[in-house]
Amino acid sequence: TGQIRVRVDPAVIAAAAEKLAADRWASAAQRKAVETIAHAGLPLAEGILHERATVLDLLQGPERQALAHAHMAERMTRHIPEATAAPRPIAAAAVIGDNENAIGFAAAFLHAGLAVTTLCDLEDRKAGLRAAILLRATELGQASVTPRAESLSLASRFAVTTDLAALHAADLVVIASEHAVSTTIACLDPVVRPGVVIGVVTAGDAFAALSDAGNRSQDIVGLHAVQPPGPSRLLEVQLADITAPEAVATVFALAARMRMVAVRNLGRPVGMRIHAHCHRFAQQMLLAGVPPSRLDRLIADAGLGPRRFADAVPAAPNRPRALDAAPALADDAIVARYFAAMTLEACRALDQGASLRATDIDATLLGYGLRRTLGGLFHMADRMGLPGLIAQIDSWSAEAPDFWHLPDRLRQLARRKGHFADLNKEQMRES
Repeated sequence: TGQIRVRVDPAVIAAAAEKLAADRWASAAQRKAVETIAHAGLPLAEGILHERATVLDLLQGPERQALAHAHMAERMTRHIPEATAAPRPIAAAAVIGDNENAIGFAAAFLHAGLAVTTLCDLEDRKAGLRAAILLRATELGQASVTPRAESLSLASRFAVTTDLAALHAADLVVIASEHAVSTTIACLDPVVRPGVVIGVVTAGDAFAALSDAGNRSQDIVGLHAVQPPGPSRLLEVQLADITAPEAVATVFALAARMRMVAVRNLGRPVGMRIHAHCHRFAQQMLLAGVPPSRLDRLIADAGLGPRRFADAVPAAPNRPRALDAAPALADDAIVARYFAAMTLEACRALDQGASLRATDIDATLLGYGLRRTLGGLFHMADRMGLPGLIAQIDSWSAEAPDFWHLPDRLRQLARRKGHFADLNKEQMRES
C-alpha cells in the first residue's frame, strides 16, 4: 500500500472541517479524523507516525477522560443494595393507558421480547393504540445495533384490550394512565397475582402516598423515563423504604434486558428535581428580560441538555424574584449560573440520600441530554475546580440567598481540596 499514490482534495477536506466546526455535537476525534485524512498524501512511514501521534494526543485529551467517566458512571448504576436479591421472572408485561408513556413502555417491552397486553378505556381506541405501539416497536427494532434473538412476529406477542381480567397473566404491570393511581391499584388487587411488580410512571412527589397501598406496597416502584423509552436509555427507578429488594432487582434486571440505564432514586427522581430547579433559574432569567430563544441556545451550545424555556414564565402569584442584572449578563455568565444551579441541586440530592453516589447523578443527566463528551455534571465540576465554583456561587448569593444556598458537603469537600471523584470512591467502599 505504500506504493499507492493518494491525491487529497483540499476543497473536500475544508468542507468536511467546516461542517464539523458548525456541529456542536462533533467530538474531538471526528475533527482529528478529518485532519488525519488531510495528511493521506504523505509517505507511508511519515503518515503512520502522524496517525499514531494523533491517537496518543486524543487518548490523553479531556474528551477521552470524559467519555471514560460517562461509561463508568452508567456501569456503576448497577451497584445497588438490592443487587443481591433474586429478581422475579418476567415473561409477560401489562401496560395501562393510551398516552405517549404507555405507547413507549409497551413498545420497549415488545422489543425486549416480552408478551405485552395493553389496557385502554374505550373500545374505539384499540385499533389506533395497537397500530401506534407496533409502529414504535418496529422502529426500535430497526434502530438496534444487533438484531433481537426473538424473531417471532411482534403482533403474535401483543394484545390490546379493555378487559381488566386480561392482566392476570402479567408478571409486571405498568400504570401509565392519567387516572388516580391509588384507585387503579385498588382495581388491580382482585385481578393481578400476588408478587407482581407494579410500576407507576412519572409518580414524582405523589409516590410517597402510594406506600399505603395495602399488601402491594412493597411491590410498587416508580418509573420515570425522560421521554418514552427507546429514544432515551435512561430509566429512573423510584422506591420507598418499604419497597421489596426483589421488586427493585426485578426492575433493574428488566432494564438491562431492555438495554436501558436504570438509576436508583429514593424519593423524587433526581433528574426531575434538578430539572425543576433549573426551571426556577430559567424563570428568573426570563422575568428579567432574557429571551427564551437565547436561553435555549446557550444551554444547548454548552452541552448541558436540550431545554425549551418558552413556557417557563409563571403566573404572577408564583413568580420568583428576578435577577435585575440578567439582561446585561454575557452568554458565558448565564451558562456559568445555569451550570452552578444544576450542581447545587445535584449536591442537595446527594446530601439527602436521594442518590447512592455522584456517578449516579452523572448517569442520570447524561440521560437527560447532557453532552456525553463532557462526561457528567460532577466530572465537569471536578475539572473546573470546586474553589472557583464556590467563589462564583458565593458572589451570587446576595441576589437570591435561598436559591444559591451552598450545601455543607460542597464547602467541606472544597476545604479539604477534594473532588466529587473522591466521594464516588468513599460511597463505593460503603456499599
